[in-house]
Amino acid sequence: MIDDSGATVLPTNDSPGVRILRTLRRWIGEGRLPLGESLPPENVVAAELGVARATLRVALKRLEDEGLLEIRGRRRIVTGPAKSSEGKLVSQTVALLVDPPGTVGAGHQQGWERYIQVGISDAVRAAGMHSLMLQTDLVAGDQVHRLIAERPRGVIALRHAVESAVGREIIVACRRAGIAVVGYGDAQELSEFDTVASDHCSGSYQLSRWLLGRGRKSILRYWHGAWPIGTRPGWLAQRDRGFERAHAESKAQVLAAVEPPPKAWDGNTTFDERVRFVAGYLAEHLMRSSVDAIMVASDGLVPFVAAACRLLGKTPNRDIDLVGYDNYWIDVAERSQENTAPLATIDKGNVGIGHALVELLTSRLAGTLPPEPQHRLVEPRLIALEPPAAT
Repeated sequence: MIDDSGATVLPTNDSPGVRILRTLRRWIGEGRLPLGESLPPENVVAAELGVARATLRVALKRLEDEGLLEIRGRRRIVTGPAKSSEGKLVSQTVALLVDPPGTVGAGHQQGWERYIQVGISDAVRAAGMHSLMLQTDLVAGDQVHRLIAERPRGVIALRHAVESAVGREIIVACRRAGIAVVGYGDAQELSEFDTVASDHCSGSYQLSRWLLGRGRKSILRYWHGAWPIGTRPGWLAQRDRGFERAHAESKAQVLAAVEPPPKAWDGNTTFDERVRFVAGYLAEHLMRSSVDAIMVASDGLVPFVAAACRLLGKTPNRDIDLVGYDNYWIDVAERSQENTAPLATIDKGNVGIGHALVELLTSRLAGTLPPEPQHRLVEPRLIALEPPAAT
């Protein structure tokens, strides 16, 4: 059928032509037919779709009219996006792949990663765009393909979202469809994308210099978390580099890090059980050496390390200085059982990280970046806290 403008149109019922048009749009949207590549020969596509070549040609002509395909010589090139989508609201929308609520923290301190989302929302609005939050644990089935077919302006993926199978599926499909993706963190899954991350090397360096400046010469690193067994987060290696750099500059002895096996505690584990677990790994170091400071992986571990020090006959922040990381001490629930605060912590600047993610995305959209993935670091800042008097 031909309309008054001369463009090819398809019947409005669910005919074979309509069905294959829908399928071809989805294939282009999800990257099965990648941008810039040639469409397979008509006979191959017709056979795979189970339709006559004449029916296929009508659908292909429609996709050419929409701008999804372009004839170059004897080839049809996938060009997208569809011209008809340019005025859609979604074309000015940034899709934000967010972490499940339980992973981002619900406290007031800006050390919680949910404040990255706050920064993103503010910056997206300032850039004159809309934001659409997608919880990866709720996205299922054809919704991924529908998202890609709608062609959002860009996609920002947060740390835990990238660690999920659905999150990885979305960002890979976006890349194939030519949709700009920016990720938070340094996960291997993001190596081919533009990324923004906190500078953990700088944060650890600042903490180490601060402790060394207080005359602490035997600083122990207590690196413990719930990451998958057999893995070691990249940010831990960055923290080690900052620690070692500060010690090299001060010509101080570098103590080996204490790294218990990764462990996720359930709700039935008592505070005392966790304290004894920590004490078991600290005992040989605190009882047989002159450790005078401990760096922990995050503020949430400080109560357990402080209580373990007491169990081993050491008064925290008198005999042994404690420093944390991430700046959410005020919101740590275990303060009610051990209120020894870290003497210092590192604020990663999560709101600023959100701004940096949007800035990198808009730069990519504007075409001002080199073609290779860009990886930017946000400088954190040290915060010295005033702890309650040790008892």
